[in-house]
Amino acid sequence: MKSRFMKILALSMSAVALFSFTACGNDTGPESSTRPGESTGAVTVLDPSDPTNPSQVPDGSTGETPSQAGGGGGQQQGGTAGGGSNNTGGGSNTGGGSNTGGGNNTGGGSNTGSGSNTGSGNTGGSTPTFDNTHLRIASYNTAAPWGSFWQGTASSTRVNLFAEELKDLAPDSMGVQEINSDWVEKLAESAPDYAYYGVKRGGDKNEKESEMSGIFYLKDKYSLIESDTFWISETPDVMSKYPGAGCNRVCSYVVLKNKQTGFTYAHLNTHLDNVSTAAQNLGGELIAQKAQELARKYGGNLTTVITGDFNQYVNGAACTVLLETGYKSASDVNPNAANMPTYHGWGEYTSGRPIDFIFYGGALKAQSFTIHNQKTGSSYTSDHWCISANFLIQG
Repeated sequence: MKSRFMKILALSMSAVALFSFTACGNDTGPESSTRPGESTGAVTVLDPSDPTNPSQVPDGSTGETPSQAGGGGGQQQGGTAGGGSNNTGGGSNTGGGSNTGGGNNTGGGSNTGSGSNTGSGNTGGSTPTFDNTHLRIASYNTAAPWGSFWQGTASSTRVNLFAEELKDLAPDSMGVQEINSDWVEKLAESAPDYAYYGVKRGGDKNEKESEMSGIFYLKDKYSLIESDTFWISETPDVMSKYPGAGCNRVCSYVVLKNKQTGFTYAHLNTHLDNVSTAAQNLGGELIAQKAQELARKYGGNLTTVITGDFNQYVNGAACTVLLETGYKSASDVNPNAANMPTYHGWGEYTSGRPIDFIFYGGALKAQSFTIHNQKTGSSYTSDHWCISANFLIQG
């Protein structure tokens, strides 16, 4: 009897061990609900530190608190260019691809507006139909590598929620932070209407936690004219970290051209440091300089959008630099947004102020701004809320 009992006990323990390994193996974050941390869509990801290996794609993320939220340690680098040829360390790329229908997503207390993309989609060889009079821009800190299986925020669950949000919202382009290679590979299948460009920031301890600040864009609607990445440091052209910063920080950008109308705009996306105020301030200056450089290259009134997790409030130095340069915050059209948090810490924070922003300039008139502060399923998609803005294209 004792021998039989011991056999049963051994089998039971084996089953428990197998379940634990399978369950935890799908969880890309620590067991706590906070995390240190970015990824790609229909894409190619390149690593400047290994230019011979175009299959390398980064993971990444950073942990945050409501007023100074943002990445923990670690850095990493690489590059992605969706729907086109491979691009190392920046350069140009053109994308082909698909199309998504419209759709609106509303957040509590926020405004909604007309969707950017409507129509049939590219089926049966027909020409896709888009709303070419509006532009919808979004920004999302995805916390891709983080979360907890035991707390219902496992990354493997949340990537599916993100794909649904992306398809429902249907932005022309979305800046993402803390997205990793695992998500990028999955989104290439689950959100095939989008191409992606992003670059590994460098220095992260492993592939899972490496961060990109990349951009998804509708590849049937836009051609990728130019894409590149620079580091928020004293040597922005090479993988590097600002002295005193918590980790490497980057800004990636794309220049997109509407295939039907020729309308062209630049989308810059970043995730500023959560440790060094000086690094944040430098980020604002470098981003403003790059935006002005692109304007000179493509025409002085080049339409520009700047998205990101700025890890500071709108009166912070980096945001102030952009505002003083002449860019506007899309959230200005929604008076409620000033007192709504965009970082919620897996539901922990229900009040506060935003640290994620969409700035814009050029031929755009902001019509609505939304903080999408409602859960879309049983789990939070991220520890940040998605934000989006709808614009009327003028002239």
